[in-house]
Amino acid sequence: MKLKLMYFLPFALGVLFYIPIVLIGEFEAVNPLAWVALLFLLIAGILMLIKKWWGSIFGILVGLLLIYMGSQDTGQFINETPLGVIFVAYYLIFGIVSLIQKIKKAKATDK
Repeated sequence: MKLKLMYFLPFALGVLFYIPIVLIGEFEAVNPLAWVALLFLLIAGILMLIKKWWGSIFGILVGLLLIYMGSQDTGQFINETPLGVIFVAYYLIFGIVSLIQKIKKAKATDK
């Protein structure tokens, strides 16, 4: 059960980060690409919840996007690269764990 909730941790943290920004400012205060990234994180969580290990690819894409954005000089005071590396590692690990669980389950049903 705990593992299933972990699939949505990056999405939940992203929502918690952006809610105050939207409440204080406006919906347009957040870059549209950030909303797409949050949607990708939600899709990744849902797909991994229903045992689709390849759902982690959506989270890895968000991590790669953050790494790319961190390599650009946009004048932001926060560098996105470390967070992107964490996202890639996080979703890579959970994708592998989900795949291993699926393989073990398939082997158990074959016996």
